[in-house]
Amino acid sequence: MTETMTTEVAGAANGERAVTDALRIFAGVRNGTMRAVASLTEEQAGFRPNSKEWSVAQILDHLLLTEGLYRTQMSRMVDLARQGRSLNIDVSLSEVDLSLPFIPKALMPLMALPLTMMNMFVPQVLRETVLRFPVMKAKNPKISEPAAAKSISLLREELAAALGQTEACFAGTLPTNASRVTVSHPVFGRNTIANVFGLMAAHEERHGSQINSLLRDPAFPAGGRF
Repeated sequence: MTETMTTEVAGAANGERAVTDALRIFAGVRNGTMRAVASLTEEQAGFRPNSKEWSVAQILDHLLLTEGLYRTQMSRMVDLARQGRSLNIDVSLSEVDLSLPFIPKALMPLMALPLTMMNMFVPQVLRETVLRFPVMKAKNPKISEPAAAKSISLLREELAAALGQTEACFAGTLPTNASRVTVSHPVFGRNTIANVFGLMAAHEERHGSQINSLLRDPAFPAGGRF
């Protein structure tokens, strides 16, 4: 029994360390995002090279909405761990309606089970790679659709505040079984809290590259160009 308890304690410590490390990586990516937009004017933040591409301000708003979505799910995961209840949260395509370019949107609900089965064999590193690089352009969920226009000064404040809120969720000691709680989605697969932070970091890095491309656009408004 003592050996079992020792193993459980060690497992909990390793799980908490994994979450802490993953959160640190995400925070580093977020800080990079904030540095990239630190000196942008309203005109620069609102620049769009064409009607199909987002402005920097819209990208930042999308990142904030996405972080809020992830934070909500991770908070639910921690709550479940504290209550000792079911160790998996199922998030359906109707809740987070991400669509894939090679599947008609009307058919996405029918693909939930096939996608779930396929994701059982997809390693975490591949999921993060697909999110990090624009190898596949998926349509973002409605819940993370950005506003048409938002003040860059407000967005900068919200980026810092949102990171603080996310860090606050994990400021204390996590429940011993927190590393075993997962959240599942047909497109994103089954992920632990640490895995979710990995997806968040990869997603923000992808849009960080998008921001850098906008800043280098020949038509980007003058003043503070990168």
